[in-house]
Amino acid sequence: MTCAGGGALSAERHSLETLATTWHVNQTVGGSAQLLERLPRYAPELGWQAVLQVVHQLETDKHLPDLARCLKTLIVEHGARFIERIEDEASRNPRFKACLAHVRSDPAARIPVELWDRLSRAAGTRIGPVSPGLEGLFETMPDLGTVLNWDPRPLDPANPPSLTQRDLDRLAEDWITYTDTFWACDDVISIVHDEAPDRAYDVIYRLFQRAPTDEALAAVAAGPLESLLSDHGESIIERIEGAAAADPRFRLCLAGVWRTDGMSDALWARIVRARGS
Repeated sequence: MTCAGGGALSAERHSLETLATTWHVNQTVGGSAQLLERLPRYAPELGWQAVLQVVHQLETDKHLPDLARCLKTLIVEHGARFIERIEDEASRNPRFKACLAHVRSDPAARIPVELWDRLSRAAGTRIGPVSPGLEGLFETMPDLGTVLNWDPRPLDPANPPSLTQRDLDRLAEDWITYTDTFWACDDVISIVHDEAPDRAYDVIYRLFQRAPTDEALAAVAAGPLESLLSDHGESIIERIEGAAAADPRFRLCLAGVWRTDGMSDALWARIVRARGS
């Protein structure tokens, strides 16, 4: 799950306080949510249990298309091993069947052809084949599938995590919370990249103010603050310097910013001076 643009409308509907609080909630549960999404690829038995755990939550109905991505990963990587369980679950669980109905084969993550008919019968809709137009797109961009499925933090299949039923319950709850609060991640990125630097700074400063822990400060620094300085550093550096001079906690936050290609030597020198030791 990645943050995309399109946050302007949401930003109008929510106060800065709500946006900042929700963004921090999203960041807090992000690790659990991303673990749940990795399990189907690297630890399929745990992945299967995790998907079912989410399906059994009452709040899941509106998130079935998102959950279908996790189920699809399991099918792409380990479909032959789980096809009978998938058919059985779909036959007696309407919510799981509805989730399966959102799964489609595509060139970036190909579902084995021999499973198309069985999955289609279980889902009550066609799972394959891939449309000719989509096939043509991936033929012109042969590395696209690799890029879309690249995982910067893979798990070790030989050493899967050890999760209790309580852990799986928590993963499911965190995944739903993450999905419910994802709009805030989306909005902050849209504001930082698409709106005026002063407006973006005001939002980021509110994120800084609402950060409950040093870990939360680090998330502000490594994400939106670093992006703002990379995109608009020259026009916003005076406000950054002023905040750093007035608040040691802001200096701590600024210390989490890494230099990017968008930062000139002069800008980076001012950032380093502002954050001090």
